[in-house]
Amino acid sequence: MSNQYEVQRLLDQLDRVDNVTSDLNELADRSRWDGKWTKAHKYCEESLNLARAFNDARSEGISLLHGWAVHVLQKDFEKAIDFCHRSRQAFDRVVDSYGQVLAMFSLGITYQEWEVDGHDPTKLREALRIYGQALEVVCELKERFDFSGNVEKAGVCQRLITEMRERFHAVATLYARSPIGEEKREPSPQREPRKGDVVGEVSPELPRLRLVPICGDSAAAGDALTVRDNIMGYLSANEFQVERETLTLQVIQGTSNEPHVRIISFAMKVTGESMKPTIQDGEYILVTKQDRVENGEIAVVRFRRDVGTEELQATVKRYFQEKDHILLQPDNEDVKWTIFVGEKNENTVKNRYRDQLEAGKLEILVDLAPHIDGKVVGILKRKEVE
Repeated sequence: MSNQYEVQRLLDQLDRVDNVTSDLNELADRSRWDGKWTKAHKYCEESLNLARAFNDARSEGISLLHGWAVHVLQKDFEKAIDFCHRSRQAFDRVVDSYGQVLAMFSLGITYQEWEVDGHDPTKLREALRIYGQALEVVCELKERFDFSGNVEKAGVCQRLITEMRERFHAVATLYARSPIGEEKREPSPQREPRKGDVVGEVSPELPRLRLVPICGDSAAAGDALTVRDNIMGYLSANEFQVERETLTLQVIQGTSNEPHVRIISFAMKVTGESMKPTIQDGEYILVTKQDRVENGEIAVVRFRRDVGTEELQATVKRYFQEKDHILLQPDNEDVKWTIFVGEKNENTVKNRYRDQLEAGKLEILVDLAPHIDGKVVGILKRKEVE
């Protein structure tokens, strides 16, 4: 990353909207390209002071990122990190989610570059954590732009997602090979196939993935839980050790030979009993991030319960896309089904499911389309005591 072209590419991700510091930032960029570091610092400082004089938090955040570019190229990593944090705080004041993402991305790059320069694996671990957080935010941002029909900004977010994922996996590989990241134990022994939705242990593809981020506190197999988009930790793909307990990975039937099982995006802890016996309360699921699944497959789904709320909830259920509605179905027969339907089809769907409604086995949410976060491809099971 430590070259002018890659630094400039990140700065170019900022919206091309004129602000009070545009001219000074351009002068700082030219000085940086010419290697005139003293002038570059001077213009960045003047830009920052001007933004503050106008009380323009967004311009302040942009100026700080231009200052970050100078410091990271000079390998002054401590100051670069300080500028990233201050930039994120400035964007936060005006609720500029996109600016926050770029500040987080810059912070991850700084830790990654610092490790390359100083051979410190702990910097890689920090870069992984930050890249994971930034990915969650930018994916959510892309969803908003997709929903609002802003194709241009959704495309910009997608390009940023692609670059972040490449960096995340590159850093994960380096970290796994470092002294503090390499596995110390042998893989878990293979388990005999079981009846039901779970068969065997993972096929040989999975050892290629060395680290799996644990996303959020939990997902609900029962009543939906409020989503918390953060990275809580990492699992070793060969060992799958959680809280000092080594778990056995089992693959959801029908996915072990599909290409996307090679890339597990994240893990989540499940709470509740609605997916019993397939998934037990407290078990971890492995998810590959995708926005479509086949009918009957288990998915992590996010949705809003009320039209007037921005609060997202997450649940784990079997997903069915029908012609006029979407059905989330639990494996536990004692738990309610959930149907999402448009207002014009509400009465038709209610008549179709009249028996379930009268028995109290169904809830219907109107004009609240759910979003698929990913497909569940694996479950981490505790070893059975012989």
